[in-house]
Amino acid sequence: MESRLAVRMMLDCLSAGEGLVIFPEGTYVQGRVGPGHMGLIRMIRSRMAVPLIPVGVSYAGKGRKRVRIQFGRPLSEEPWTGPENLLDRIMKEMARLSGL
Repeated sequence: MESRLAVRMMLDCLSAGEGLVIFPEGTYVQGRVGPGHMGLIRMIRSRMAVPLIPVGVSYAGKGRKRVRIQFGRPLSEEPWTGPENLLDRIMKEMARLSGL
């Protein structure tokens, strides 16, 4: 029940023109971007066309006290490619923006 409520709230936010941050890799992997998962991106894209903006996050300093966040250009799925190609582009851009 909580999962359905969370999905409904995410879709409501997107429908209202608000932004949403998701982590397609699911979990933090030190020193690299972990493997991406398509599920949530596929679900959102099946219901609405929203821009996907890759974001790079990098940490510096002892104890990861400094955080650098860098935004990329919006990406979209080309009609001739599948969603897996889009996920691959997102993950590569996240790695580049993170300096990995």
